[in-house]
Amino acid sequence: MTDQQGVLADRLAINDLVVSYARGVDRRDWPLVGSCFAPDAYVVGTRMRGPFAEYFPFLRSELEKFSRTYHMVGNHWASVNGDTASAETYTVALHFWTDASADLHRMAIAVRYADELERRDGWRIVRRTVVADWVYEEPNPMGLAWTLPAVEA
Repeated sequence: MTDQQGVLADRLAINDLVVSYARGVDRRDWPLVGSCFAPDAYVVGTRMRGPFAEYFPFLRSELEKFSRTYHMVGNHWASVNGDTASAETYTVALHFWTDASADLHRMAIAVRYADELERRDGWRIVRRTVVADWVYEEPNPMGLAWTLPAVEA
Protein backbone atom coordinates (compact mmCIF):
# COMPACT_ATOMS: atom_id res chain seq x y z
CA MET A 1 0.00 0.00 0.00
CA THR A 2 1.35 3.44 -0.91
CA ASP A 3 1.51 6.29 1.60
CA GLN A 4 -1.37 8.00 -0.21
CA GLN A 5 -3.48 4.84 -0.06
CA GLY A 6 -2.73 4.57 3.65
CA VAL A 7 -3.86 8.15 4.28
CA LEU A 8 -7.03 7.55 2.27
CA ALA A 9 -7.72 4.36 4.24
CA ASP A 10 -7.20 6.29 7.51
CA ARG A 11 -9.51 9.10 6.39
CA LEU A 12 -12.19 6.57 5.47
CA ALA A 13 -11.79 4.80 8.82
CA ILE A 14 -12.18 8.14 10.64
CA ASN A 15 -15.31 8.94 8.62
CA ASP A 16 -16.68 5.48 9.48
CA LEU A 17 -16.00 6.19 13.16
CA VAL A 18 -18.02 9.43 13.06
CA VAL A 19 -20.86 7.71 11.22
CA SER A 20 -20.76 4.87 13.76
CA TYR A 21 -21.19 7.44 16.54
CA ALA A 22 -24.28 8.89 14.82
CA ARG A 23 -25.69 5.42 14.17
CA GLY A 24 -25.08 4.39 17.77
CA VAL A 25 -26.80 7.49 19.12
CA ASP A 26 -29.84 7.11 16.87
CA ARG A 27 -30.23 3.40 17.61
CA ARG A 28 -29.43 3.87 21.30
CA ASP A 29 -26.55 1.43 20.86
CA TRP A 30 -24.55 2.75 23.80
CA PRO A 31 -21.67 0.24 23.50
CA LEU A 32 -21.17 1.40 19.89
CA VAL A 33 -21.15 5.06 21.00
CA GLY A 34 -18.64 4.29 23.74
CA SER A 35 -16.37 2.42 21.34
CA CYS A 36 -15.83 5.59 19.32
CA PHE A 37 -13.94 7.27 22.18
CA ALA A 38 -10.67 6.53 23.95
CA PRO A 39 -11.18 5.77 27.67
CA ASP A 40 -9.33 8.98 28.58
CA ALA A 41 -11.18 11.17 26.03
CA TYR A 42 -12.42 14.64 26.92
CA VAL A 43 -15.62 16.15 25.49
CA VAL A 44 -16.69 19.77 25.29
CA GLY A 45 -20.39 19.40 24.52
CA THR A 46 -23.13 21.95 24.03
CA ARG A 47 -24.46 21.47 27.58
CA MET A 48 -21.63 19.79 29.49
CA ARG A 49 -17.90 19.30 29.35
CA GLY A 50 -15.70 16.78 31.03
CA PRO A 51 -13.92 13.46 30.79
CA PHE A 52 -15.79 11.00 28.59
CA ALA A 53 -16.44 8.76 31.61
CA GLU A 54 -18.50 11.62 33.11
CA TYR A 55 -19.87 12.99 29.85
CA PHE A 56 -21.19 9.69 28.49
CA PRO A 57 -23.85 9.03 31.19
CA PHE A 58 -25.03 12.64 30.84
CA LEU A 59 -25.27 12.32 27.04
CA ARG A 60 -27.17 9.06 27.34
CA SER A 61 -29.69 10.42 29.86
CA GLU A 62 -30.28 13.53 27.75
CA LEU A 63 -30.80 11.60 24.53
CA GLU A 64 -33.14 9.09 26.13
CA LYS A 65 -35.57 11.97 26.78
CA PHE A 66 -36.34 11.98 23.05
CA SER A 67 -38.59 9.41 21.40
CA ARG A 68 -36.32 9.49 18.34
CA THR A 69 -33.22 11.19 17.01
CA TYR A 70 -31.84 11.23 13.49
CA HIS A 71 -28.28 12.39 12.84
CA MET A 72 -27.52 13.20 9.22
CA VAL A 73 -23.75 13.35 8.75
CA GLY A 74 -22.69 15.78 6.03
CA ASN A 75 -19.39 17.42 5.16
CA HIS A 76 -16.41 15.66 6.66
CA TRP A 77 -12.78 16.77 6.65
CA ALA A 78 -9.90 14.82 8.16
CA SER A 79 -6.17 15.43 8.29
CA VAL A 80 -3.97 12.48 9.24
CA ASN A 81 -0.47 12.80 10.66
CA GLY A 82 0.86 9.34 11.47
CA ASP A 83 -1.08 7.98 14.44
CA THR A 84 -2.92 11.24 15.16
CA ALA A 85 -5.59 13.07 13.22
CA SER A 86 -7.91 16.04 13.31
CA ALA A 87 -11.41 15.97 11.85
CA GLU A 88 -14.38 18.27 11.50
CA THR A 89 -17.80 16.89 10.67
CA TYR A 90 -21.00 18.78 9.95
CA THR A 91 -24.16 17.10 11.23
CA VAL A 92 -27.84 18.02 11.40
CA ALA A 93 -29.53 16.19 14.24
CA LEU A 94 -33.30 15.91 14.38
CA HIS A 95 -34.91 15.30 17.76
CA PHE A 96 -38.54 14.22 18.27
CA TRP A 97 -40.55 14.13 21.50
CA THR A 98 -44.04 14.36 22.95
CA ASP A 99 -44.70 16.77 25.81
CA ALA A 100 -46.97 16.25 28.85
CA SER A 101 -49.97 17.46 26.80
CA ALA A 102 -49.28 14.81 24.15
CA ASP A 103 -48.18 17.51 21.69
CA LEU A 104 -45.54 16.37 19.26
CA HIS A 105 -42.37 18.45 18.88
CA ARG A 106 -39.31 18.37 16.73
CA MET A 107 -36.03 20.20 16.90
CA ALA A 108 -33.18 20.39 14.44
CA ILE A 109 -29.67 21.22 15.61
CA ALA A 110 -26.79 21.84 13.23
CA VAL A 111 -23.51 20.96 14.89
CA ARG A 112 -19.89 20.57 13.96
CA TYR A 113 -17.87 17.86 15.67
CA ALA A 114 -14.27 19.06 15.98
CA ASP A 115 -12.39 15.88 16.84
CA GLU A 116 -8.83 15.03 17.75
CA LEU A 117 -8.15 11.35 17.21
CA GLU A 118 -5.45 8.80 17.91
CA ARG A 119 -4.84 5.37 16.49
CA ARG A 120 -5.41 3.07 19.45
CA ASP A 121 -6.55 -0.35 18.33
CA GLY A 122 -8.19 1.52 15.47
CA TRP A 123 -9.04 5.22 15.43
CA ARG A 124 -10.57 6.66 18.62
CA ILE A 125 -11.70 10.17 19.52
CA VAL A 126 -9.49 11.59 22.28
CA ARG A 127 -11.03 15.09 22.32
CA ARG A 128 -14.33 16.27 20.89
CA THR A 129 -15.66 19.81 20.80
CA VAL A 130 -19.27 20.15 19.72
CA VAL A 131 -20.08 23.53 18.14
CA ALA A 132 -23.79 24.30 17.72
CA ASP A 133 -24.27 26.49 14.64
CA TRP A 134 -28.05 26.79 14.82
CA VAL A 135 -31.14 25.33 16.45
CA TYR A 136 -34.68 25.23 15.09
CA GLU A 137 -37.57 23.99 17.19
CA GLU A 138 -41.18 23.75 16.23
CA PRO A 139 -44.24 22.53 18.01
CA ASN A 140 -46.98 20.92 15.99
CA PRO A 141 -49.48 23.81 15.60
CA MET A 142 -51.25 22.19 12.62
CA GLY A 143 -51.80 18.93 14.48
CA LEU A 144 -50.03 16.86 11.83
CA ALA A 145 -49.68 13.20 12.60
CA TRP A 146 -45.95 12.53 12.82
CA THR A 147 -46.05 8.82 12.89
CA LEU A 148 -42.67 7.42 13.79
CA PRO A 149 -42.26 3.81 12.70
CA ALA A 150 -40.46 1.42 14.97
CA VAL A 151 -36.72 1.24 14.42
CA GLU A 152 -35.52 -2.16 13.34
CA ALA A 153 -32.14 -3.29 14.59
